[in-house]
Amino acid sequence: MKNLKKTIKTGIFGLLIVSIFSCNQQKNITLEEETEIAEEAYIYAFPMIDHYKMMFAMAIYPESGAYEAPFNTIVNKSILLGPEYTTIVRHTK
Repeated sequence: MKNLKKTIKTGIFGLLIVSIFSCNQQKNITLEEETEIAEEAYIYAFPMIDHYKMMFAMAIYPESGAYEAPFNTIVNKSILLGPEYTTIVRHTK
């Protein structure tokens, strides 16, 4: 356990050093390039964030209205779910 903590601390320190030196580089990019990077980041990250949001609501946070069961538990519905079942597809407000 002590060795694991030392490894984690070393890894965090290494990431900190790399991020400090990589942030000092100044690059001139155009507004079009910024927009393209932001669009690609949104397209890449949105599905992961949306998946985590539903996973958190359905398996981690018992007080949510969408909670089904914890991880590694099989859940069976005794009724056929129809169009009124909107747990997965939620309207954002």
